[in-house]
Amino acid sequence: GRKEDAIDSYDKAIEFKPDYHQAWYNRGVALAALGRKEDAIDSYDKAIEFKPDDHQAWYSLSFPLSSLKRYEAAIDSLEKFLSLVPDDASAFYNQACYYALWGEPDEALARLAKAIEQKPEHYRKLAKEDKDFTSLRDHPQFQALLQTPAEA
Repeated sequence: GRKEDAIDSYDKAIEFKPDYHQAWYNRGVALAALGRKEDAIDSYDKAIEFKPDDHQAWYSLSFPLSSLKRYEAAIDSLEKFLSLVPDDASAFYNQACYYALWGEPDEALARLAKAIEQKPEHYRKLAKEDKDFTSLRDHPQFQALLQTPAEA
């Protein structure tokens, strides 16, 4: 729970080994937890610079980007993640959220369908209450995705 101390420790580790990708990643996690989104993005970018296949960094990078309304970059970050970890339902779900917030309903619905296909009960339940999908609530395809087979 001592995020500032953790950041200081990661900074010291980076001082000794500037290309230590895991320290950059962990630093990004701590910065994000403190709401320091731009700094977190910079740390995740450094982790990726030193280890381009760091799937955790690509995934985590999407969150501060989206909270800064940089939806296209957040979506791209998850595309990189999916190139390393194909068919991850949570990545598809988060992309659906970002597309919905960005005003791209067709892409949002396509990604949401992929998430629901993998974990139907979980992602139907989440999507029903997720404020990110406010713009899609009345969309017939959104309503169809939320129906269980018994309701269809």
